[in-house]
Order: sequence, then C-alpha cells, then structure tokens
Amino acid sequence: MGRVLPSVVVEPTLLASSPEAPARDTLVFLHGWPDSPALWDSQTNALAREGYRCVSIPLPGYPPDDARAGATAAGRMNLNFDAAVEDVASTMRATTTPPATVIAHDWGCVVTYRLQRKHPELVRRVAVLDVGNDVDGLTRRERAWIVAYQAWLIAAHQAGGAVGDWMTTTFARAAGAPGVGGRGEGGRRTVSAALNWPYAAFWRERLRGGGGGGEDEEKTSADERRIGDASSRRVPSCATLYMYGTDKPARFHGDRWLKDVRENPAGGKVVAVEGAGHWFLVTHASATNEALSTWLRETEDAPPPRSRSAL
Repeated sequence: MGRVLPSVVVEPTLLASSPEAPARDTLVFLHGWPDSPALWDSQTNALAREGYRCVSIPLPGYPPDDARAGATAAGRMNLNFDAAVEDVASTMRATTTPPATVIAHDWGCVVTYRLQRKHPELVRRVAVLDVGNDVDGLTRRERAWIVAYQAWLIAAHQAGGAVGDWMTTTFARAAGAPGVGGRGEGGRRTVSAALNWPYAAFWRERLRGGGGGGEDEEKTSADERRIGDASSRRVPSCATLYMYGTDKPARFHGDRWLKDVRENPAGGKVVAVEGAGHWFLVTHASATNEALSTWLRETEDAPPPRSRSAL
C-alpha cells in the first residue's frame, strides 16, 4: 500500500459545472523533472473551466512531498518507480472516484505507463507528453546526448549537497526548465540533487536486469529490446494521446512508438507541437490546452478499463 501524496486540487468552475454541462471525469496530472504540480497551472485552470475536476499529484520526493520523502541521503537512494506507482495509486483512490484520466509529462509518463499496466482499473485514458514507452530508432547523436545528460544528473544525485545541487541547477537552466532562471527568466532557484532520483532509479533497474521496470521502455536509449512485436505491451490498453515537441536535441520516443499509438485498438492519437521544446505545455500552453481539450471531448465515450491487472 502506497502513501497518499499531498496533491493540488482544482474544482470545476461554476460556469462549466452548470446543470446544462455534461458530466466529466477527474483529470489526474503527473509532472516530471525538475518540476512540481505548479507545472500544470495553465492546463488545470483551463480544463477546470470546461467542467473537469483536476488533481495534480507530485512525484514522491518532489515539492510539496519533499519534506517527507527524499530529504535525506538514504531517502534519495531508496526512492524507486515501484513505490512511486503505488503512491500515485493510493493518492488516486483517496482523491478521485476511479477510473480517471491521467495526463503526464516527462518522468510522470514513465509512472503512468506502469500505473496503467499494474492498476488498469484506475485509468480510463491517458495523455502522455514528450516521453514515449519505446525509444527504438533514435539516432546515435540522440542516444549520446541522452546518456550524457542523464549521467551528469546521476553523478549530481550521488554527490548531493552543494555540489550536487549546483550540477543539477546548472543543467536545469541550460535545458530551459521552467522557473529556474533559464532562457531569460527573471527568477532563479536552486534545484535539489535529490530530485534526480528517477534517473538513478531507472538506471539501477537497467543494470540489475530490469528491476521493477518489467517490459516497459522509458526515457533512455541504452537497452533497446527487440522482442518481436511488443507494441501491445508498450502502448497503454486504453485511449491514448501522445504529444511531443519537435525542437529538441533528442526525441524521447522512436518512430515505431508513434505508429503503435496511432494503431492502438483502444484509440490513439499523436500531436506534434511544432517549434516547441520539452516543456511545451508551458511555452506553448494555448496549443497544448486546445489539443488536450479536443482529445478529451473526442474520447468522452471511451470504454471503462479492465477490472483486473495485466500483471
């Protein structure tokens, strides 16, 4: 049984929740590195006006959960994706009436793929932003860039303290992460090395032969497994939207992933956000909100999830 994480809830506005408005399900938002539930402010405010109840859940150890988990060196080393999935599942049961629609970005996508596979009864449909579940087909340059920056963040995680925080903050600013003073932003904040735990946890799994990751393909290029046609194990077994920015040093998905999403028997759609980077939900918020709103309306009649776990 996981912990209930401190979440941010935005209730539907009175205008959208009038008697004439259609009944709509709850939207659960999962962010990634090095963000917090505040990453989704534009989306939750816009979609609440359309009648959706929005629940933004932090990754374990991330604000506002950082006061409880991951605050010590031991905590940083013990955080992992199996626990994150169970924490999110427990939080969804406590804050929503499942099944809900999950909208995720970055490492939140990795948690979502595993959550939907292990607890399909909780997830009605998913919208995953910029990180696919299959990276087969990346170029050598893309692979090299991903390995290099992830190795830097893992080293920062291991170092901890002021040195680890400096390493983490330096890369976050260079990458243009929102709210850390990059790309002409006025505000500057330090990014804790403790937030790098997903990188360390992911690579621990890979080096140990899979760990808790099972058959999932996530945000790395190392371990490209070619096991016949494994698309049924990679693509969620529910209606799926995949959005990605086109202007990045490397993709976090392969061409096969796009094909498999489009051919998802439960319903699949791919949206490319032209000229946008990794955090397009912030830099291109209007386009993101419009795409999400359109897809949500298109899939309002999506079938309920299976009642049993596939594992």
